[in-house]
Amino acid sequence: MTPTEFELIFVIPEVADPGDPRISQVEEHLDVVVESHSGLTLATVTAEGSDPVAAALNAAEILSSCGLPPARSYPDLVTRQDIADRVEVSRQAVGNWVRGQRLQSDPFPSPVHLVGGGVWLWKDVVDWLRRNNYQIDDLPSPSMDEHARIDNVLLDARTPVGFSGHVEIASARIRTVYAPSVVDLGRKWAGDSFQTDYALAI
Repeated sequence: MTPTEFELIFVIPEVADPGDPRISQVEEHLDVVVESHSGLTLATVTAEGSDPVAAALNAAEILSSCGLPPARSYPDLVTRQDIADRVEVSRQAVGNWVRGQRLQSDPFPSPVHLVGGGVWLWKDVVDWLRRNNYQIDDLPSPSMDEHARIDNVLLDARTPVGFSGHVEIASARIRTVYAPSVVDLGRKWAGDSFQTDYALAI
């Protein structure tokens, strides 16, 4: 199977200095953007893999081996205003989509949480937009189910029994299920539109 590029975001340990040598180590293997938002430090990478889980676990292993072990993946959640900004349409247009007043044959995806009038997983929105002939250039990213699978492996990797100090053990286990992937180039993500207080329940 030909590897596909996926955009992945992880919560990593705090990085106070943009010149932190750990970032340089990661950059030897991955294109990475590290930013802090409201107390969270996020690393956005682009990785290749047979699926988002395989790509994410290879990326997590690299981050971990460079001293930035991911605590969890970070779903790219968007509000109505975020959707309007990213698609370059009015907020009213997005409201019509959400209420089902347009394209009723293909309902808009359900929000993943109702906080603040609703937040949506950007991947779900992108899939819907593409089905409805909107041109979106973003790379594919994990579904909520795939985020849960990634986070379960990362949680396993933090257990003290038999844990070597990074993600290698856990990712090696999952590679028996998912084909090995190759990590390559990445791209930067869009601005400050993420809901930084979202916590994925495992």
